[in-house]
Amino acid sequence: DLRLSISITREKIINLQADYPDYEFSAIFRQQDPETTQELTICHNNAPRNISRDAKTKLSHRVREDIRRHNLEFNQTALAALTNIRNQGYTLVNTGFTAEEVHNLWDSTFGWTLTECQSITSGYNPEAELYGLRDKDNKLVAITLMSTSQDLSESTEWSVSPEHQGKGLITPLLIYANATTIAKKPDNEIYAHLRIGRSVTPALKTGMQIYLPEGSFGILTNHVTVGENEEPDEHNRGITNIPGLNPQALRSFVTGQVDKADYPRGIIDTYTATN
Repeated sequence: DLRLSISITREKIINLQADYPDYEFSAIFRQQDPETTQELTICHNNAPRNISRDAKTKLSHRVREDIRRHNLEFNQTALAALTNIRNQGYTLVNTGFTAEEVHNLWDSTFGWTLTECQSITSGYNPEAELYGLRDKDNKLVAITLMSTSQDLSESTEWSVSPEHQGKGLITPLLIYANATTIAKKPDNEIYAHLRIGRSVTPALKTGMQIYLPEGSFGILTNHVTVGENEEPDEHNRGITNIPGLNPQALRSFVTGQVDKADYPRGIIDTYTATN
């Protein structure tokens, strides 16, 4: 795929999709000018990785349904999420990580090596910031990475240990990372490539917006390769029941952006004061 720092309009993306139907376009938009892109990703899969137009339509519809179902009042859900983890004895942190505990969460999920985790926890790269959640025994049970390049900050590597999943932990962790980044770098756009069927719902609960212009799929299919086989990776086993999608189609993403207008000073202060 090709990423371009380019300013074009939503209408132009729709026209490009019509002119090049086999290509995929996913954009990050400028919040001060929401009709104009800040970055555009263009993807073209070769034959073994290509999926049908019908399959792309189904993936796009899946995301649109998620958006409709989770149209929540962010201010209320953000504070409730923080109260929830506090009542369970969890603590938000952004310092004091060891390479071993990060590796424990990222090895099986993303394939990070211990050496790669050491490069992040060493602190040598100030543009890569870790945010985590510790339980009452001080065990790191959830983590995310905020990776910054110039005026863009990518929220990535979301991971919760299996025994702590299903407790609503990832939402307050992501809000914490977003709020801290907004406080430190108010001019940056915060975005994430969201795995369809896995990451869209928690992203929507953290104040992210997903823009799918009518006339454009707005998704990137087969955007990752996990292992050497053709089976869906672990993240996507729960959505294999979408009719008409081959396993490779399930390795697909949509771009989400944090709507900074949803992060009033009160939310930022409340979350950043937790550290």
